[in-house]
Amino acid sequence: KKDLDTVSQLLEKAQSVDPENAEVYFQKGQVRFLKQEFAEAAKDYERAAELDPDFVYPRIQLGVVQFKIGKMEEAMETFSTAMQRFPMRSDLYNYYGEVLAEQGGIESAIAAFERAVELDEKNPLPYVNQAIAMFQSTGDAPKALDLIKCALSVDPECELAVAALSQIYLQLGMFEDSLSMLRRAVDLAKSEEEMVSAITFRETTAAQYRFMQEHPELLNKMMMNAMQ
Repeated sequence: KKDLDTVSQLLEKAQSVDPENAEVYFQKGQVRFLKQEFAEAAKDYERAAELDPDFVYPRIQLGVVQFKIGKMEEAMETFSTAMQRFPMRSDLYNYYGEVLAEQGGIESAIAAFERAVELDEKNPLPYVNQAIAMFQSTGDAPKALDLIKCALSVDPECELAVAALSQIYLQLGMFEDSLSMLRRAVDLAKSEEEMVSAITFRETTAAQYRFMQEHPELLNKMMMNAMQ
């Protein structure tokens, strides 16, 4: 609900009760990450990993935050060390793939997403991330759509899958299918902010679709002017 001040107060109380609790430091890092206090978040993640060496998520988030602040070599080292320690964690490979994709290493990212799927076929995120990376790099729409549908088959309420599917449909000019997914996104919204965003995008897309249907001659003229 984005009430981060109250969250911080509760975490301080938790830390006073159990100052050596790795989960507390991890969640403090998450709050600071949301506030974009990345350097401080990194310290919390490091402390969480130190307190519980078998806790994978602080290592994942540490790698992500190091990437965010431009410490690329450290981020890659963090992920490499984590993958040696947790070679069977699907979510680790998924987030590693996300970092690679943001750097432009699409082939390596897709390989990481594929590995994540191999390790856990019930994890919807690597299907979606692989679909997005593949569609953006090769334009292979059928393969991307198949991957996202796999994600929805394992988790019908995966918001990332619904959002990605609506975007791909839109780029392919499949407006009715895109609108169907956008209506689904409204149903899945978990906060007022998410709902407003989903409704706004849905109505903008609907208006664009109506314009295309009602004024095809103007649309063709606009496209010709854009090409010139």
